[in-house]
Amino acid sequence: MTVCSMRPVWRKFLSREAVSESLADIIAISLDGAGWHKSHALRVPDNITLVHLPPYAPELNPVELLWRQLRQRYLSNRVYAHVQELDQALGEAWMRLSEDPQRIRQLTNFDWIEAAVASHQRCRENLETS
Repeated sequence: MTVCSMRPVWRKFLSREAVSESLADIIAISLDGAGWHKSHALRVPDNITLVHLPPYAPELNPVELLWRQLRQRYLSNRVYAHVQELDQALGEAWMRLSEDPQRIRQLTNFDWIEAAVASHQRCRENLETS
């Protein structure tokens, strides 16, 4: 998927009221071992916690389950004549899946994610009381 084709999709997704309201919440982002996930120059906002996954553990990565859902439910058994058509179909599939937050929660709400968010919340509370 090209970055250019995803920008309008992400803008539309992020403009939703539910997403805008959740920006005040704690957000956990899981990262695999890719080199670009380890920049020391990265400035992470206070409400975001980065959770680095162990090597070679795609089963722990919630994105893998979202990809599987997108492929099985929206993208399988289709032929696209051009990569732009695939980009468009993928963007539309993500928007449809994102309209079902309960399904996303079922696919991605691992115990370790809840533990990471709870730990982050405790750290924030400790900093605020210090």
